[in-house]
Amino acid sequence: MSKLYPRLPNLLQPRTLKLSDFPEQRTEGWTSEALEYWEQHHITPPLQRDTVYPTYRGICFVLYGGLGYQERVFDGDLRWLYPVNVDVSGMLYVPTIGDEEENEELFVVEGTTDAMAINQSGHRSAAILGTMLTSARAKLLKELIYDPKQVYYIPDNDEPGLAMVDRLVCFGLPVKIRYLPTGIKDICELYRQARQMFLRSIACNDM
Repeated sequence: MSKLYPRLPNLLQPRTLKLSDFPEQRTEGWTSEALEYWEQHHITPPLQRDTVYPTYRGICFVLYGGLGYQERVFDGDLRWLYPVNVDVSGMLYVPTIGDEEENEELFVVEGTTDAMAINQSGHRSAAILGTMLTSARAKLLKELIYDPKQVYYIPDNDEPGLAMVDRLVCFGLPVKIRYLPTGIKDICELYRQARQMFLRSIACNDM
């Protein structure tokens, strides 16, 4: 089994989790449940092992800013699992695919799959992992900003997502709010072509 090396080791806190504690990965690829999950979210199954990989129970998202993960499982009552005794409140999910890191804009969203969907459209993205924005997460987001004029938050079309706008402002993040079309809950509900058009229109309108 190949080893996983989480990104930015210089940001690691004193370890409470070893690399061997990460969910065991499947060497033969994605399960049928995982492939169905990607299809439902209009995402091409990613191949990058540093930020996402297939496990025996589902999908593991390797987090950014520390030694931690978020696992989407398909064989139990709980959908999302985190490592035991690890504080992930200071971590984000930041996917990396292709050459999108050369882009200056940064799209901030709630969920990991939303960030993956944006990333596969050729843009930099970061997921807050829900609607709990901590000071540590805000600090990490600031470190990801290349151009303060090109930071966008795309809230889910629900009450918690919209309430996040005030928290982003309170932490001094220079975000511009860009709302999804009426009737669309999150960006994964947009098909690939519509998603690309939506993101490109945001970036182009601010150039």
